[in-house]
Amino acid sequence: MLKENISFGFKTSLLEYYDYVATSRNIDRVYISDLFSTLSIINRPKLLFKLSKMIKDDKILDLLSNFLYLDIIDEDGVYDGAMSIPPSGYLSEVLLNFYLIHLDNIFTKCFPEWNYTRYVNEVIVSLPTNYRWKSEDIPFGGYDYNHFEDCMDKLFLNLKMKCGNIFSIDQGGPAVPCSGGKLLLSLEGQILQIYE
Repeated sequence: MLKENISFGFKTSLLEYYDYVATSRNIDRVYISDLFSTLSIINRPKLLFKLSKMIKDDKILDLLSNFLYLDIIDEDGVYDGAMSIPPSGYLSEVLLNFYLIHLDNIFTKCFPEWNYTRYVNEVIVSLPTNYRWKSEDIPFGGYDYNHFEDCMDKLFLNLKMKCGNIFSIDQGGPAVPCSGGKLLLSLEGQILQIYE
């Protein structure tokens, strides 16, 4: 079991992130979720307000504002106004990572016994062997161990975030896709990474 809930920023590499995840032991089930689609619903004024608390240079804030409000034209020449953060690589990932820090804090407060890690847009949650819910521990009204996906959907809805597919892995089950390849959970309850 991981000793703490943790979010990886850009000080670590993706490989270091997976090496950390692989330190998990005695895990019963793993969930992997991709939050990339959150890019399309981020509240830009709220993000800029949060950034203004850290960045005191108005020129940099103006540049970030201009970036966030760029017109995005798809390959057919059609305006795509759905993206709140334009998908442009590293800057988009940094802004998304900054925005999702709120999720890290809420998630670890709501689910302190779950092992939570996040690297940019990928969230990995693992539940320890023999973990069972107590009714008073179930936030958001009546979800249980077998309905984790519903619980996650409701959490993201409450936070006005968008979650892509949620994959689950049971001990000895098939590998599922992740950012760096595939993850699987051994019969002994250890998370293993298959690099691609």
